Amino acid sequence: MTESHAKRDRIARRLKWLVLFGATLLMAGVLVASSALLGTSDWMIEFASKSEAEFLEPENNDRWWSLVEAANKRETLGFAVLLPLGFGTLLESVISLACVSKGRFSLRSLLIGVLYLNLLIGIPLGLIRPRLQNPQFECFPAFGTITLSQHRDPASNVSLSVFDRNKAIVAALPLLVLPIIFFWPARTRRVVSQRPDGNEGRP
Repeated sequence: MTESHAKRDRIARRLKWLVLFGATLLMAGVLVASSALLGTSDWMIEFASKSEAEFLEPENNDRWWSLVEAANKRETLGFAVLLPLGFGTLLESVISLACVSKGRFSLRSLLIGVLYLNLLIGIPLGLIRPRLQNPQFECFPAFGTITLSQHRDPASNVSLSVFDRNKAIVAALPLLVLPIIFFWPARTRRVVSQRPDGNEGRP
């Protein structure tokens, strides 16, 4: 094996680990974001039937704020951190791996990729979306923002940012790792040779 082939194989192995890391981050983001959306839907259903007097009772009011705060924390973690970081890592590492391997992937890798895409699309669209409250995507090109809103009635309407400039910056952060993968030197192994007197030592 020539030195160039060895270097390419080393870079490909590193990129495969990065692909695995990005896929794990992205799937975790989908699960956390889905949990946050379901939490928002649950409190909308629970408090939609309550009157204003019941809603203002200290016990109900405290419970409502605790549910909203928990959902907001999960939304921030899922939509602002895990999803853009996982998407950027996975996309950039897959493109780099395709360039290094000249677009050649094994059948096992392709089957795993198809299964992963099915889960990635099927979980939010097949399992989560039917349980949300009239979900709608809205795009605002002037602001570079895409939002997802849930509304049960005119009085209850919740929207959150799915994509904006800050999330695009987070998604681009993995680009800083790629130069390290491509140019970080390989570990050198100490070579032990046999001396004429029978003792081992470095040549």
